[in-house]
Amino acid sequence: MSSDAPPDWTLKMRDLVGRTGLGRHAIHFYIQQGLLPPGRKTGRNTARYGPVHLKRLELVQRLRTEAFLPLKAIRAIFEGVESDDDFTADQLEFLRTVKQGYEDPTSDERGRTTSDLVDAGVIDADDLEQLIDSGRLRVARVGGRRLVHADDLWLVEVVGELRAAGLEAGLRISVDDLQIYERAVDRLIRAETALVAQRMRHLPPGDVVTRLEKALPLIHRYLHKRHESRLRALMREL
Repeated sequence: MSSDAPPDWTLKMRDLVGRTGLGRHAIHFYIQQGLLPPGRKTGRNTARYGPVHLKRLELVQRLRTEAFLPLKAIRAIFEGVESDDDFTADQLEFLRTVKQGYEDPTSDERGRTTSDLVDAGVIDADDLEQLIDSGRLRVARVGGRRLVHADDLWLVEVVGELRAAGLEAGLRISVDDLQIYERAVDRLIRAETALVAQRMRHLPPGDVVTRLEKALPLIHRYLHKRHESRLRALMREL
């Protein structure tokens, strides 16, 4: 941010941390993700912030904990545009039509508090905080406690099991390394959507949903087996 920042930008990072209860890592991550404007640089490692940062941070926390919105959706709200992932107009029209007949499956399982997950040894405290700070977990504040959304508990369990399998912090492996898989999944989803829109757009929306629900378990099985077989083939070639 240039020196022509508003004169009321007098807050330091510790002020934002103290007033919002968020950690420095989370605030810097929100800036990187475009949810907050950058601060006004006052030194190599220092900056000043203003009321706009406090209001944005308060809104981000409300949207995450009360509406369970992911950071991507929150950023789209701030930008005032839909997050279309570069789909074509025809693909978007088709997706919105199909969406009307599709109910997002939700888990009957209740959420768990962050303290319970750590105390029970499900996940390391630092790993859990990184998942929360990065927006991967939906967390609500209930009665002074943070509650992880039931539909996100699988991610907590997987990360905990990865650590137990030998991916200790000493190897400099963090939950952010999962981004390689998330980017791959994002590319896969866009390719799948283009294929479905091309091949199924002549079908009634309900028929499309039924076919997709039957196909997804088979596709997941294919991905699992193909990933495993390709890895083994690579090991044999080394």
